Amino acid sequence: MRFKGRTQARFDSTKLENAIKEVMFKRNIPETELLNDGTKRGCRVFVCATDRYTKKIVRLRSYKLPDQPGIPATICQAALATSAATTFFDPVSIDDRSFAYGAFGANNPVNEVEGEASNIWCPDTGDLKPLVKCFISIGTGNPGIKPFKDSLFGLLSKTMVEIATETENTEAEFIARWRGHYDANRYFRFNVEQGL
Repeated sequence: MRFKGRTQARFDSTKLENAIKEVMFKRNIPETELLNDGTKRGCRVFVCATDRYTKKIVRLRSYKLPDQPGIPATICQAALATSAATTFFDPVSIDDRSFAYGAFGANNPVNEVEGEASNIWCPDTGDLKPLVKCFISIGTGNPGIKPFKDSLFGLLSKTMVEIATETENTEAEFIARWRGHYDANRYFRFNVEQGL
């Protein structure tokens, strides 16, 4: 934290940016390549970022959807925006908008994946379940159960971050909605258990 209470990035995102650009260079992809350059591809990709002004999760896509706003992000900008964890990296500017970490509200993006797949394959009904043969969710690890911190610093620096980046409640709610797929072994969640 800065003297006036504003957050300050702990790490310089230049190293991450250079690593992304190096991977792109090795694959002969220009640094200025847009995530959605208008080319139709077999695989559709999106990443989540949080609009710092509206605090809403935004999907940066490699494709266009009717009636969905497109954001002209380069591949590098999209990767930096979804990685711009507050206090770790600075926010990323794309056009006149500022984006931060995609994990705030979408650390387990299963709901975002469901919503996006519905937009792509069943925009009229939104009923994705009959179309899905197998749904696989891969987690980043179960942090376990932790109580609220008593101190103001602990509450703000630990507890609030844990609430904002939770994954397990999202998972339980998703399984409740997709119970038929779960019971029929057509939905799988792979996650590292606590302490492993």
